Amino acid sequence: MGTTILAVRYDGGVVVGADTRTSVSGYVSNRYAAKLTFVLDRNVDDYVKVVVNSSNKTKRQLQLQQPRQQQPKQQPTFSDDVASSIENAAITTTTPTKTTTTKTTTAKPTTMMNEYSTCVICRSGSAADTQALASAVRTDIVSRQLLHDVRGTVTHVASLCRTLLVQNDGRLSASLICAGYDHARRSGALYGVSGGGTAFEERMWAAGGSGSSYILGYLDSRYPANRVLRSEEEAVGFVSDAIALAMERDGSSGGFIRMYVIDRFGKRFVSTMPRNGRVGGTNNGDMEEEGGRSGGGGGGVTLRNFAPAVVTTPVSSKQP
Repeated sequence: MGTTILAVRYDGGVVVGADTRTSVSGYVSNRYAAKLTFVLDRNVDDYVKVVVNSSNKTKRQLQLQQPRQQQPKQQPTFSDDVASSIENAAITTTTPTKTTTTKTTTAKPTTMMNEYSTCVICRSGSAADTQALASAVRTDIVSRQLLHDVRGTVTHVASLCRTLLVQNDGRLSASLICAGYDHARRSGALYGVSGGGTAFEERMWAAGGSGSSYILGYLDSRYPANRVLRSEEEAVGFVSDAIALAMERDGSSGGFIRMYVIDRFGKRFVSTMPRNGRVGGTNNGDMEEEGGRSGGGGGGVTLRNFAPAVVTTPVSSKQP
């Protein structure tokens, strides 16, 4: 699955983007592939709440259906010596003094009660391997929250991806980027996970796929030094321009640019087409009528340069 994936941090979250072409050698098998798979978002929290509420309701119904067994009350028995001592003893009445005690209750911190993490796995490599891996990670995250009431984070997702890749001992063809908003850190987080199982955190941006090698210099020169991007619009423009340049050079990247903006409020979908003046028709031919290479250094090859198709009628072997 030749591709171009890119994730960029900005103040308040991250912006992720990818192209939509899936290719098998020189054959384009899918022009509108979704290479950004969300494994952690608000849907996970809503699903867990529904399951927990339904399970608690079932438990209460079962408890109400079970008959209560009343045990007979036992009368207190006294020995003769104890009864005589009680009768002969002088009864003194004392008025007890009421003591008021104030219970101090410590309020639980509610800073992260309503916050949740949103994490997406940017997939490059084998489509089948990466889809199965993302599905396994999402199942593990949901199970952990159901059983232990622990909300997943971007760091958890990156650790699970690394563990699965290491356990498969290099049999999976995958290169991943785990990006999103981490509610524990209250900021955006980026992790790159290689096919061998090496996970490393990126401070500014992370790129992967076959098209990323064409734009590494562009990313280094365009991204500001020693600071993250200020605004969401700046990050979206940065990702869009970089992926468009990769689609112009990489034959395995194409289609349109699918992007998501991820912050503490969740995710938001953004989709753009490559600019006509910047990107040639080689990798965007699936969106154009003519196809072929129309951009670049002039003299492009289009379908108009080929000879028209000649339709011939089959000749029967029998002579009249």
